[in-house]
Formats: sequence, C-alpha cells, structure tokens
Amino acid sequence: MSSRTDRPAADELETSPLAPRAPRGAPLASRGPWLVVIAAMTTVVVGVAAYFVGQRAKTPAEIAALARPPAPSLLTARVQLTHARTSVVLRGTLTEGAAIPIGAPTGPPGGLPIVSLMATRRGSTVYDGALIGAVAGRPVIVLEGRVPAYLDMAYGSSGVEVEELQHNLAALGLSIGADTPGTYGA
Repeated sequence: MSSRTDRPAADELETSPLAPRAPRGAPLASRGPWLVVIAAMTTVVVGVAAYFVGQRAKTPAEIAALARPPAPSLLTARVQLTHARTSVVLRGTLTEGAAIPIGAPTGPPGGLPIVSLMATRRGSTVYDGALIGAVAGRPVIVLEGRVPAYLDMAYGSSGVEVEELQHNLAALGLSIGADTPGTYGA
C-alpha cells in the first residue's frame, strides 16, 4: 500500500487478491441477448454452407472413379452396332382349312344392312378399286363385272362371280395365287 493514503494504488488493486472485481459477463450483459442470437445464427449459416460445399467437393480420385465405366457384370455388357437377324426353320404340312363364308354385311341381328359411310358424291365418276362407301363398317369397292357380286363366296366356290373377282384383282395388280380361273382356292 501507499504511504500517503490509506487507499491502495490503482495498479495494486488489479493485482491484489482481496480487491473487489467486476462481475463476470458484465460486458455481454450490457450488450443484451442480441449478441448471443447473432453468434448462434452465424454458427448455423457457416455450418450449413460448409456442409453443402463439402457435399460438392470431390477429390481427383473420386472424379476419376466416377468417369470410369462400370465393371462388366450380368447386368452390363459392351454394346455393338449390328443388324439383328433371326433365322427360323419350320417344318410342317399345309392343308386346306375350313370354309370361311363371306356374306353381305348386316346391321343389328335380324335387321337390314346399315350404310355407315358414303365415300363418294352422287354423280361422281368412279374407277375399279375405288371405295364408294361402307355397309355396317365393311368397305364397298367398285369392281367391273357382268354379274353383281352379292353371293357368298367360300373356299372351293366357283362360277362367273369368282372369275370376275379374280380378273379384277389381277387388273389391280393383286395376286390370286395358284387358283384355277373361276374357282376360289383350287
């Protein structure tokens, strides 16, 4: 202590173990709770930013591993550009099937045929093979002939109607196969 007064000097107060001290945290308390909130928010923002940067950052070894093709396995194979070809050899015997009757289309059961499409106008010029309409959804096509082709034709049918149909099909460039003229399927 100083000899002039009974009071200690300022430098002695700081070092004296008996000197009264200011309460701890007094500077933070004077600034209020805002300092704590700002410090917490800064810590959260820096942590989130570090997380996302860490997720996107890759080492050279990781980049090289991602660029390599996968190892061959049962699920992967090298792709080659080529033409797909398949050969199928069938052995068997072909025989005539059951007769398939082709009749005039009708509308509802037991009712009269219904015209479901008119493809040409009245007075129009039509040619062989032209579609002029449909009856019950089945096409009606113009073919030249002396006899109207309204009779049922089945495998093995013969007559003038079959001969005219074969002639018209050949004129339109369609094959009748090995059929005998005037007979369907023989």
